[in-house]
Amino acid sequence: MGDTRRRGRLDGHIEFLGHLYFIWAWFNALIAAGMACFAVSAVLLARATADAPPGTDIAAGVTAGGLLALAAAAAVWAGVHWWTGRALHRFDRNGRLAALALSIGDSFLLPLGTVLAGYALWVLLQEDARRTLVGEG
Repeated sequence: MGDTRRRGRLDGHIEFLGHLYFIWAWFNALIAAGMACFAVSAVLLARATADAPPGTDIAAGVTAGGLLALAAAAAVWAGVHWWTGRALHRFDRNGRLAALALSIGDSFLLPLGTVLAGYALWVLLQEDARRTLVGEG
């Protein structure tokens, strides 16, 4: 397991950023699980009342569909963040590109996503990080 690459001054920050992406992935996975539970409960709640007003089934279906769509998006978001964290831990050049791309979307997820995006941009846009991850220069 001999790592022959030269250690840069930002290696600790890159590894820590990988840890943060793992934590963010777990957080988004919890959001996905919660949304899926809400979708199931919306359907069960509509079916539980025998004297439900007309249109309740349609409203429950639309609500459940929307919540399931959000759950699927959060699960995909979690998976992509997990992959990015793993790539950053391996100092893979694609991890840098993925983290920079994800920071655009993360910046709108106040407050934690914005902090993660800012830290990712601060670390990965420095020349030393580019040299470490891309291997040029």
